[in-house]
Amino acid sequence: MGVRASNVSFNGDPVDVELTSPYVVLIDPLALDGLRDRLQRVSQLPPVEQRRLLQELSQPLRIGLHEVKDFRPGVYRVDLGDFERADDSPDPRTVDIDSGTMVLADLVHLARVARVLTWERYDNALQAPPGDDTAFAEMRTDVGGSYFALISASADGPFDGDGAFRFRDGAPTRVE
Repeated sequence: MGVRASNVSFNGDPVDVELTSPYVVLIDPLALDGLRDRLQRVSQLPPVEQRRLLQELSQPLRIGLHEVKDFRPGVYRVDLGDFERADDSPDPRTVDIDSGTMVLADLVHLARVARVLTWERYDNALQAPPGDDTAFAEMRTDVGGSYFALISASADGPFDGDGAFRFRDGAPTRVE
């Protein structure tokens, strides 16, 4: 058996993500890979421009940007119950999911996450035996920490597959 990464879940377990900023990017792994080069520009811009650029890149799949209220840097826990279905309104917190999996990333570290979490590496990591997150742990090391998480949908929760989603009020929860 291999390594278990606390920032990756394909079985309904919660994930942990380290946040250094109050902004969590919610993005489909397909969009992350397709926009990788353009997302490199995000880290070079002031925070207001970063948020504007993410909205501009939200085609054809929307990229969600959630601001954590009462933010303090640290580790935050996310589970499937932290999400709710969203509609087609232009809410900047809403993400469109087409792959059944969502990437959560600290905005400050988004460019690095996009550079490291390529579709090839993601697909390779998915080929590992169940419970072996060694490849995901290597990506976490390459990013420099758990500044991203991957959570897969489950038919048993509010994040139940493809569609539009956003965080519920009060999510994510800081781990004390």
